[in-house]
Amino acid sequence: MSVSFRIYVYLYVFLWKELDNLAETRFNLDWWGIWQFLEAAENNPKDKFNNPEFFEPKTQNGDLPPVYKFINPSPVFSAVQSPTILFIGNDSDYNLFYRSLAYDNINSRLLIPAHKNRYIDDYSLNDLSFFDALVLYGYQYKNKNKAETLLNEYLKRGGAIYVEEKEYSPDLTEVLPVKGIISSEFGTKWEIDKTDDSQFLEDIDFKKFSPAVFEKNPWKLAYASELDNWGKPILKQQGKTILATGQLVDGKIVWSGMNLIYHIVNYKNQEESKMLGKILFWLAGKPKETVNYPIINDSLIYSTPDFEAEFVNPQKRILRIKNEQVTGVLLKEFYFPGWRAYLNGKRTNLYKAGPDFMFVPLKSVSPGDEVVLRFQINKVSLLGLVISVISFLFVIVYLLGVRIKLNFFSLPFIKDINFWWNQDSDY
Repeated sequence: MSVSFRIYVYLYVFLWKELDNLAETRFNLDWWGIWQFLEAAENNPKDKFNNPEFFEPKTQNGDLPPVYKFINPSPVFSAVQSPTILFIGNDSDYNLFYRSLAYDNINSRLLIPAHKNRYIDDYSLNDLSFFDALVLYGYQYKNKNKAETLLNEYLKRGGAIYVEEKEYSPDLTEVLPVKGIISSEFGTKWEIDKTDDSQFLEDIDFKKFSPAVFEKNPWKLAYASELDNWGKPILKQQGKTILATGQLVDGKIVWSGMNLIYHIVNYKNQEESKMLGKILFWLAGKPKETVNYPIINDSLIYSTPDFEAEFVNPQKRILRIKNEQVTGVLLKEFYFPGWRAYLNGKRTNLYKAGPDFMFVPLKSVSPGDEVVLRFQINKVSLLGLVISVISFLFVIVYLLGVRIKLNFFSLPFIKDINFWWNQDSDY
């Protein structure tokens, strides 16, 4: 099952099947750019939607289910100023990370989680420099030395990294502020103590955490037997360091042995989601701020003080930047091979973000810069389409009992395709 399909099922469940999940509902309505929706009559979630701060009931027509308007939705195509996070790990682990943000409604107005490859050393230093912070969870690498060198250089240049330990995490000894990582059980209760360096978590209430239990067994934690000389403990469980931080030149890193991301999703715990958000905002060096957009309109050109977004056609979108604080361009349509991003006419990187929508990270932009998203079918896809059509036609001819003899490669349109294939292309 693809990540996109799993997230689509998740969208259906959170909106209509679950009732006591207001923060999660608001998170997903924002990410999906939903303005109005029908109430699912079978579960009768009226209590959730009878909240005038977030929902406005619309006039009911006949026997149709009630319609609700989501107040202050975010646009489908926009420039963002939120902190940007690059997740490096498997698709299934990214799905957990994305969902872990939902329970405290850390939506697209607040933070943009993006992902592409699970291997650390598939990225360049320039790729990483477009993001405020990295999240490593379920990550891999092809060459340990290359991966550690890359991450250390990113840190030294002011980057920030959050590493979430899980079972069988590959070794990153030369990057982490901890040494001697040991997996163990500490019972079924949290007995967490904060240290003097935990100020950014000062209002987190650990009494609101869900039990340290997985399938009736104690939750397995990883702890650091010692710290590097530049590492500092943040949280301790029964005296053992389970959350640590460190600063390397201008960069910051947080290591967690709690497997917090999975625990959040397993229990749908808002306080734990809040803690994860605080770690990410602290690393990104930006406060938790909500961006408000002008009233949604039906125009094909949507303009705000920060950007102007234009829908040209189904294969092309244009966004013109007005504010140098813009950190990226977000298009809330599913990523599909063939989409390309261009900044002022030059090809730039395109990532999956949120529920596998499209995101273009930016840095050092100026008013007047233009981002174009365009769908271009590539040679492999086109060749596959041509073969499929030709195969289908031959099957039809065969089934009709018509026998034809022809020199396939002498056909005019096949010659045209062969000529196009051998031409230079920028795909």
